[in-house]
Amino acid sequence: MVWSWIWPSVGPTPINQGLDSEMFDRVDYPYSETFVREAIQNSLDARLDPDEPVTIRFMFHEDKLAKGSRFLEKAVSYRETAGLGVPEEWYSDKIKWLTVEDSNTKGLLGDLGDRKGDFWGYWLNFGLSNKTGTGRGGRGIGRVTFLIASRMNTVLGITRRSTDHVVAACGMCVLKADQYDGEFKSTHSYLAANEHGSIYGLHSTQEFHSQFAEAFRVSPYTGEGALTGLSLVIPYPYEELDEDRILAAAIDHFAPAILNGLLVVEVGIDRLDQDSIAQVAPCVATRIKARPISEDVDRYLSLINAGLNGASHEIGLDAPNKDLVSTNRDHEDVVALRKIVLDGQAVSFRLTFPLRRNGTATRVGLTATVAPTPYGKSAIDRLFREGMSL
Repeated sequence: MVWSWIWPSVGPTPINQGLDSEMFDRVDYPYSETFVREAIQNSLDARLDPDEPVTIRFMFHEDKLAKGSRFLEKAVSYRETAGLGVPEEWYSDKIKWLTVEDSNTKGLLGDLGDRKGDFWGYWLNFGLSNKTGTGRGGRGIGRVTFLIASRMNTVLGITRRSTDHVVAACGMCVLKADQYDGEFKSTHSYLAANEHGSIYGLHSTQEFHSQFAEAFRVSPYTGEGALTGLSLVIPYPYEELDEDRILAAAIDHFAPAILNGLLVVEVGIDRLDQDSIAQVAPCVATRIKARPISEDVDRYLSLINAGLNGASHEIGLDAPNKDLVSTNRDHEDVVALRKIVLDGQAVSFRLTFPLRRNGTATRVGLTATVAPTPYGKSAIDRLFREGMSL
């Protein structure tokens, strides 16, 4: 059986063509990095048990098309109709794919019948976000990186949700809005059974879910005690997405979350956790884009560890201001800390201040680690929020 995709027609609704890929494939942030950032960020935001780490697994696969073709054949035919590229391997009966799976997460939640719920917000509502601003992420557009990572601009996903244990699967493929056989078609098609108002009726049978899991070697999410989480499939990933680059990006952008035990990253046979990061990091350091970190990754990790080990002093400010340095440089604690740094040692301190939001002031703080930059080395400057580099 070839599973159906829906390429919807649009009426007089305006369309927005393109992937906005320029936001995610720049010299300063190549998509291989933004892909890893988005994947790990989503998993950390969906953490289920706060006492256990989130585990995210990146696995590369290669095989004959066989069972995978039944899930991609219609998307490929739509790509051909739209005059868009299809990887040459498809015509040689070969498929390469990347799976991204997490565990100890809530899965992709939201009312499956609500267009504005989280589930359909993920698959349909680009440029909109349901996030409150308290976590990581912006306007819900980072998931575009998953589409960009595929040479046929396609991503498939299956999830088991912690709230109701429902298994749900979908997929999307980027096409080209234009007139086809008298109908004006949309910019995307979806792996779905039918159109249902402003959303889609999903393929929801056990047969579909089992065949999906078997074809792409992901968690079946079935049986007593099955895990909850989200599995994504990236067909025909670009070669720039390889194991070393994924490990390097995880270390570069999520080292605090790994070092404090919040995050475990598995890539192929490699496991990146708080015990192994010191051994893995030097092996992939040349793949880290930030030159100061790439050249001295051990110093980078030691600075983070120093901050995680706790602050030796706390400096309270009445209010944040642009004259922070000049008004506090002669503070007794600041003078003492400065002397330690001048003696060649690292210091960590807590800087607290009132933050006013929506008319309410809350005292917040930053933990800073400062150390001398060795002669001939570049300074390492990083700001983290909830374990992720900003």
